[in-house]
Amino acid sequence: MIPPKTKAGTKSAPQSVTVTNVGAVALNITRVALGGEWPNQYSQTNTCPTQLAPGDSCTLSVTFERLSRMPKAHGQRTSASRTMAAAARRR
Repeated sequence: MIPPKTKAGTKSAPQSVTVTNVGAVALNITRVALGGEWPNQYSQTNTCPTQLAPGDSCTLSVTFERLSRMPKAHGQRTSASRTMAAAARRR
């Protein structure tokens, strides 16, 4: 995701990412978190359940907010969205 140019103190429109379970067993989602160099300038909402069945999908929506108290630095603000999940083994 690349956020649009955003003026200090304002938020961008949300950008969405779809997470799909392409495995054969349910995916247990334990956490969705933002990390990276500038995580405080991003927020996220999601439709992910705690368990994502095979073939099912959920959506992460990420919004960028350029903080007004930041110095007038230009350039990219990088961050990363992490979805923490584990799949049970088939027996």
